[in-house]
Amino acid sequence: MLGWGAIAFLAGKLHEYNSADAINNRALANQTLRVRQNCLQQYLKNSQKMNPSQDGFS
Repeated sequence: MLGWGAIAFLAGKLHEYNSADAINNRALANQTLRVRQNCLQQYLKNSQKMNPSQDGFS
């Protein structure tokens, strides 16, 4: 059986997870990831145009 300390710890973690700050942090992290993926896609799409020599340097 879980001790009360473990239960309190998990309850605290759950509260932290559902708090407004945590929700904002996760939203921000998701947004950052999306922006990063978009940048990577744009770079891959444009790398042919930017670097016709195919040497890996733009």
